[in-house]
Amino acid sequence: MTGRTEALLLVAPLAAYCALIFAISTLSAPPAPDYPFALGDKLAHAAAYAVMLVLAVRAARVLPSGQSLRRRLVPAILFCLVYGATDELHQYFVPGRSCDVFDWVADGVGAVLAAWLLPRLARWRPIAALVATGA
Repeated sequence: MTGRTEALLLVAPLAAYCALIFAISTLSAPPAPDYPFALGDKLAHAAAYAVMLVLAVRAARVLPSGQSLRRRLVPAILFCLVYGATDELHQYFVPGRSCDVFDWVADGVGAVLAAWLLPRLARWRPIAALVATGA
């Protein structure tokens, strides 16, 4: 496998996931469950960005310092925070949507929580294979 092919295979899932979030953000009334508890929407944001963090950590292997899992966590968190901020800004311009700083905070909490959990879960073989842990 060539370096370009490997880079594409690492980055493409993150790009597709970001495109999905962007597409959902363009909807005036996106489909969402009726949450049976307060802050269910924030939990959904946190979960979505926890998934994004895992994909960003995986994609960060293309960076020069990207072999160590721990070295990929900060760039992945920053990516999630910046993408979340731009997503909220984008929603400001979508009729029926709003720019909510608390949604962005929930995005960040999900990314940071996933970053905290990932090194602990990476000892489990399926997670280690997903993020290709390094030394």
